[in-house]
Amino acid sequence: QPAGLSTATFSIYPNPTSGNITLVQKGDRTFSDVKVEIYNMSGSRILSNQMVGEKKHEFATSSFPAGVYFVKVVADDYVETVKLIKTK
Repeated sequence: QPAGLSTATFSIYPNPTSGNITLVQKGDRTFSDVKVEIYNMSGSRILSNQMVGEKKHEFATSSFPAGVYFVKVVADDYVETVKLIKTK
């Protein structure tokens, strides 16, 4: 791990999901403003939202069709992409 980088991680549950998902900030660094975007397999952004001052937030994905999605989390200089599997 490069020097100066803290272990900030985000987790999504449940994954796979058939309904909504919850994104949780974990690790030793807390971000106050987190941008969350969800993309489908063709690269189209289908959801854009923000978590402001929250450690966890529920996102409405129950209307998404079944498939694989990518959840991109951007917080200051930190970027993480998590694969999300949607069933039914």
